[in-house]
Amino acid sequence: MKTKSNFKILLLVAILLISMCLFNTNMVQATGVTQNEATSTAVTIDENTLNSIGDTITVDLKEVEGENYEKFVSAVKTKVESLLKSAEIELGTDYYIEVNYGSDIYEAYVDLIRSADDEYIASKEFTIKYSNSSNRNDTDKNYVTNVANKLDEKIYRLFELGTEIDYLDENSLQTFIVNTINDKSVQVFVEGAGGDSDGSWMAIYDADVKLYKNDVYYLTKRIKIYEGYGFTLTNGTPITMMTIGKTDSVYKEMAKKLKGEGLTNIIGCYELTSHGDTTKNMSVTFTLGSKYNGKEVKILHKMKNNKYETLTATVKDGKATITVDELSPFMIALNTTTTTNRVLDNEPKTRYCKLYSICKCNCSCFIRWNSNIKI
Repeated sequence: MKTKSNFKILLLVAILLISMCLFNTNMVQATGVTQNEATSTAVTIDENTLNSIGDTITVDLKEVEGENYEKFVSAVKTKVESLLKSAEIELGTDYYIEVNYGSDIYEAYVDLIRSADDEYIASKEFTIKYSNSSNRNDTDKNYVTNVANKLDEKIYRLFELGTEIDYLDENSLQTFIVNTINDKSVQVFVEGAGGDSDGSWMAIYDADVKLYKNDVYYLTKRIKIYEGYGFTLTNGTPITMMTIGKTDSVYKEMAKKLKGEGLTNIIGCYELTSHGDTTKNMSVTFTLGSKYNGKEVKILHKMKNNKYETLTATVKDGKATITVDELSPFMIALNTTTTTNRVLDNEPKTRYCKLYSICKCNCSCFIRWNSNIKI
């Protein structure tokens, strides 16, 4: 009996020891999970996270592809996430990255944001290198430089008065510059702004023209594009034309001058402004419309010395052309005056007769005789 009792005691002790061992093992495992989780949390995200991948990154894009915003953003984002993963930093779904251009395609602003509340955790500016940057060479550089030198820094687009100005938007500005350069071996990207009027110009655009060759960037040239009504002199000087309204003092003054000459059918009044050098004997053409074809117009020109000259032109193909030595206001009127030597039917007829002995000087005198007067 005693032996059985001792056996039971030993068995209970053994069970108790086994239970204690199992309990301690579970505690250790539970503690280990907690520690691992704490370690994972400790290496997640803070304001220094982006500093773990350096300041310069190389993306899997050609330089010319960097002009495509969607491709640029995707390539930079993919590269940053890959570098973070290599540094054993997983973003998971708790954080995300936003990418934007810097000052050009060679800079990127990267923001690390927490998904739960869209709070910015870290931000950094990176220098971007491309897969083909090493292909840049002097031959292509010189070629692109020559192309840029041929592109005028000021470009004028002039339209006839009465027509509609073809204002440029983002797409048409790009097309216009590409057509102006007219070199398919050079890749052109235009960043434009503006379109505001200024004085005699209806619109002015500032444009940065970026030139690539063989998918590699070489230079940017800034130009201005001017749009307005007018024409170009033979020496290349642009002349703008602005309509002078009827309420303007210049219009009233010139209209009064023409009225004094019997001209009241005024077609228009215009201010011509030179944007460059002028010459003597400049040919100036006014577009009046085909309804005036074959008709004579008088063009009053107020000169710089405030004196006037009146010029005559016959309208052909809807245009009246004159030659002047200087520019300033012009007023155009339809010439409705006519001259004739015909005696009108209702004009009083005159008869002449000789009278003698009336004059004491013994000479012959003539008097005008009106047939409507009875004697």
